[in-house]
Amino acid sequence: MGKGPLDAYSDLDVFILCEDPYECLIAISPRLARKLRAVSVSSVGFTPGFGLYSRFILENGQVIEIFANNRATLAPSCMRQATNIVYDRSGYYTEFISRQSQQECIRESWLEESVHEYLSDLTKLRKAIFRKNVFAVLYRLHRLRRVVVAFEYFQSTSICVHPHEADKLLDSGLSNIGQMFVKQEVGPTSVQASISALHEQSSKFADPICQRHVSSSNISALVETLWTDIEEYARCLQS
Repeated sequence: MGKGPLDAYSDLDVFILCEDPYECLIAISPRLARKLRAVSVSSVGFTPGFGLYSRFILENGQVIEIFANNRATLAPSCMRQATNIVYDRSGYYTEFISRQSQQECIRESWLEESVHEYLSDLTKLRKAIFRKNVFAVLYRLHRLRRVVVAFEYFQSTSICVHPHEADKLLDSGLSNIGQMFVKQEVGPTSVQASISALHEQSSKFADPICQRHVSSSNISALVETLWTDIEEYARCLQS
């Protein structure tokens, strides 16, 4: 759970290491729901980099997410560096978190995941614009901004920030382009202008990282094709 001055409504994330994550969540969710007096409980879902989860919304509005993994599904993530271990009978999770303190391991995992998310959201933004689905376009623009902000922050500080957490940099003053993106969101900026601005910033911060850390020699051509299509379809969206 966040402990800063702005974390009054932060979720409580709990991570469990067990033999069968799915069966574990199925077994404990009803009991936890009664004990916590939850007003709503999600079905078992999956979040990349975190694992299987169940989400509990309590009477006071507090949200608790229980993530379950076994040794095979436990993935390295820069967000695990802040994990507070309460109980670890086997010692395996403690050792795993200790290995994550080695920045190189975190860095490679972060680069692989962030580059994939950037390319994935580019392809989905192109699809949304082609279909003239404005709500989906706005959603994908926001997701892309988070990844680009994470890349910019990494280039300037060498600190890995998960794209999931990068939205906290958008208006915190810690990201130069974050300030620009926030102004675009609250101002009368067209979708086409937002896309052009995002393309410009992506070419500075996201594309160079993709080119350096993706083995495929066709990565530059793919990114350029995606952006070309996106901007072409955006012009049709505005007409």
